[in-house]
Amino acid sequence: MPQFVVSLEIRRSEISDRADVVFPVAPVVEKSGTFIDWEGRERPFPTALPDTGALSDLRILDALAETMGLRLGLPDIAAARAELVALGQRRSTILEHPAAPPGETPKPVLGEAVLSTWRMLLDAGRMQDGEPHLAGTARAPVARCPP
Repeated sequence: MPQFVVSLEIRRSEISDRADVVFPVAPVVEKSGTFIDWEGRERPFPTALPDTGALSDLRILDALAETMGLRLGLPDIAAARAELVALGQRRSTILEHPAAPPGETPKPVLGEAVLSTWRMLLDAGRMQDGEPHLAGTARAPVARCPP
C-alpha cells in the first residue's frame, strides 16, 4: 500500500522534504494551546501575537475534515478544550514523587571531578538553526573548576 505523507510544519524540515503535502501552521506565539510540563500538568497558554493570519494546526485539521465532508466541530481552541473535557480524556497524569530517595552527592577523590550541567537554551536546537542573529546572542558554555 503506498504511503501518503501529510506534514503540518512551521518551517522546512526533513519531514516536509519527504511529504506529499505540507500545510504551514502558526508557531506557538501565534496560537493558543496547552503544554504538558515536566510534572505532567497541563499548562494552557493564550495567543501572544493575534491577527497574524497564520492558521493553527487545529484550524487546518478542522478545515480538512470539513472539506472531506466530516464535521469535527472544532473551529477554535475553546471548542477543542470543551470537547476534551466532555470526553473526559487526559493525555497526562500528575507524576508522584519517586519512591527512592535521591542518591548521595558524589565526593570526588584527587584527580576526579563531578560534572553538573544544564541546557544553555540557545544551542543547536531545531528551532534555532538558520537563525544567526538569535544564535549570536547565545552565551558561550563555560566550565568552572575549583583548584
